[in-house]
Amino acid sequence: MIFSQEELCAKSVELSNLYYSNNYEKLLNELEEFKSYTKETNLNQIIDFNSARLFFYLKKYDEAENILLNLINSSEEVITNGFECDKPVFVDEYEVENIFNNLSGFQLKQKKHLLFSDVYFEKGDYRKALENLKKSKQVSTNKKQFFGCGNAMILDILQYEHRNFEILTKLGEIEEANQSGISILFLTENENLINKVKANLLKKYSIKEIRNEFKSKIENIKNGFVSVSGSEIETNYIDFFQYKILLYNTIEEDKKDILNRSLAYKILTSSF
Repeated sequence: MIFSQEELCAKSVELSNLYYSNNYEKLLNELEEFKSYTKETNLNQIIDFNSARLFFYLKKYDEAENILLNLINSSEEVITNGFECDKPVFVDEYEVENIFNNLSGFQLKQKKHLLFSDVYFEKGDYRKALENLKKSKQVSTNKKQFFGCGNAMILDILQYEHRNFEILTKLGEIEEANQSGISILFLTENENLINKVKANLLKKYSIKEIRNEFKSKIENIKNGFVSVSGSEIETNYIDFFQYKILLYNTIEEDKKDILNRSLAYKILTSSF
C-alpha cells in the first residue's frame, strides 16, 4: 500500500502520541500493523528502529538486538526517507519530536549504533557497547561528526561522553573514563554522573586539592581544539589536573560566576 505524505504525517503523529504516553506495548502492535501495510524499504527501517528502541525500554534486550542486527546486516546502503510532516506533536502543551523525524540517512545509521551500544551495555557486553559507540561517530563519508550545532551539538557531546564514561568505568579503564566524565562537568546537570566522577577523583585527590584546582584554573580560560565525542572541536576550556573541562560559549566576564552556578563544583568540593 502506498501512503500519501498527508496520510503518513497523520499516522506518525498518532504513533508519536502513543510513544509519549509510554504506551509501548500498544505502540509495538501498531507499528507491526503499519509495517504490514507499507512496502517502502526506507519507511520500514524507521518502523523497525522504533520497534527496537521500544523493546529496549521494555527491557527486552534480545528482541531489540535481533531487530538491530537485521537492520545493520540487511543493507549498508544509507537511505534518505523523504519523510515530511508539518503537523506538530504536543505533550502537556510542549512541542516534542515526531518519532519518525530525524531518522533518515546517516542520522538513522548513527542512532542504530547508539542504541546497539545501549543494548550491549545492559547485557553486560561492554566491549561491544564501546565498539558500537565508536561506530556511531564513523557513519559519515564527509567526516561530519555532529548532526547539529549549538544546543543540539552539546546534547550530542553529553550523550556520547556520558556513555563513554559508563562503559570505560565498567571495563576498569578509569583514566580514560575520567577524561570523558570530567570533560562535560560544566555542561551536565546529571548528579549521578558527577558523583561517580567525584568517587574516581577522590582516589587520587583530597576535597581541598579539588577545590584549589578549580579556583586556580578557572582564572586561566583557554581556547583551542579539544578532543571530545570522537572528534575535535574548537572551544573554551580549562585544564583540570591532567584533564580538560569544556566551557562552551563562556566569555571572560563569566568566569567569576562559573564556579558559583556550577552543580559540578558544588558536588565535587562538598565534604558530604
